[in-house]
Amino acid sequence: MTAANTSDIDATLDSSTSTGDKVVGVTLAFNTLGWEAQNVLFGAIDALLGTNIGDEQPASVTASITESTLEVTGDLTVRAESAAQLNATASNAAISAASALYGASGAATSGLLTSNMVSSTAKAFIKDATGTVRAGGTLTVAATDTAGIYANIKLVSSSTTTNDGGVGVFNKSMRNLAGVVLADFMSGDGEQTIAFGDRVQVASDYENGGDGEYLYT
Repeated sequence: MTAANTSDIDATLDSSTSTGDKVVGVTLAFNTLGWEAQNVLFGAIDALLGTNIGDEQPASVTASITESTLEVTGDLTVRAESAAQLNATASNAAISAASALYGASGAATSGLLTSNMVSSTAKAFIKDATGTVRAGGTLTVAATDTAGIYANIKLVSSSTTTNDGGVGVFNKSMRNLAGVVLADFMSGDGEQTIAFGDRVQVASDYENGGDGEYLYT
């Protein structure tokens, strides 16, 4: 007889914050298997201090024969296998891109606090036999616990500041104007019949493909 526990958690968290000024992005991720769920405060304390405030509730598997008499002509196996797995991926990106005629400033701060905990047990036994437990072949009583944690973390902070005296704003405006003048169609014109050689100007906020503010031919 074999009892197995193959419980698993596959958790993915992707967080991104973007602005044209100052940005702070903080992500908290707590994943547990075999531990009682707890609030964010206690989870943060555990992650920072390495404590175990929560109550442990192991993901357990047991294979047992109790109060029995067995006469087996072949092999007798009592096996417990625990393979609980926790796969956690967390990423946090804070991006600042500031631009102005002059006096532009930007800053980006990114923080990530994660905690991953797994608790599991595996037990196999023959107990309190009421008579003989006999196997004609091999008698095996075995327990294996191969629980594991696989954690991946990505943290990005990026700040770009441009003070170009209005050159960037001017160039952008001229590109937009040229696109409007030269374009046969705009991306916001709805469904249109386009002939070979027609030019289409893509709006800056267009989200269905192509590059914003680009003139396509």
